[in-house]
Amino acid sequence: MTRDAARAICVFCGSSPGVDPVYAEAATAVGYEIARRGWTLVYGGGSVGLMGILADAALEAGGRVVGVIPRWTAVLVAGLVL
Repeated sequence: MTRDAARAICVFCGSSPGVDPVYAEAATAVGYEIARRGWTLVYGGGSVGLMGILADAALEAGGRVVGVIPRWTAVLVAGLVL
């Protein structure tokens, strides 16, 4: 892999924000850092909790985000028909 090669990092975390605000703060910081480094975030696809906070921070910082969510979860949680 060359130094300029594209990089992606996969992060799976909670679908709740956690009891202590430090978890949400850390998710935000990690999301920003992933985007700052030009990496792609691959995550659990949720828009809530730490997953949502992480993805929103990466997107807000101009990063690329790819959500991976099992079909049954999409149907159960979002009512999506795939």
